[in-house]
Amino acid sequence: MPSMIPPPPNYPPTVPTARRRPATKGAAPHRTRKARPRRTPQGKATRHLDQHPRLRAVLYNATAAAAGWYLGLGPWMFQGITHYGQAHNVQRGVWVGAGLTLFSLAVEARTHAWRRPDRPVLTRAAGWAGRIPLATALSALALYGPDATL
Repeated sequence: MPSMIPPPPNYPPTVPTARRRPATKGAAPHRTRKARPRRTPQGKATRHLDQHPRLRAVLYNATAAAAGWYLGLGPWMFQGITHYGQAHNVQRGVWVGAGLTLFSLAVEARTHAWRRPDRPVLTRAAGWAGRIPLATALSALALYGPDATL
């Protein structure tokens, strides 16, 4: 009966493999992936926004909140927050605003990955549309929440 000796720690040995060369001179060289071209035009404003991510985020959220207000989502949230804040008590108005924000955050979390730069334009627009309820809810809560100082 052979003895059971454990193998050494580096068994089988890990040796880096040498890079393969073409067999003949006429063989095709090793191909690498080409970089994907940008889908957005590189104008002066686009380069400026690429260099300033905070400005891009502010513009992104401001346009989403403005679109939500234009579509009527903002006034609806404003009426819900003020109704519960005035008719019942301040705490209930804050809870309604927080509930609207949490629901909008769930929509935003689902569509967040759609806004990556490598996505098609319509998919990125759908991702931006997913941000509209959250930006509108936060704006409505900040502007019209109970005891808001603005």
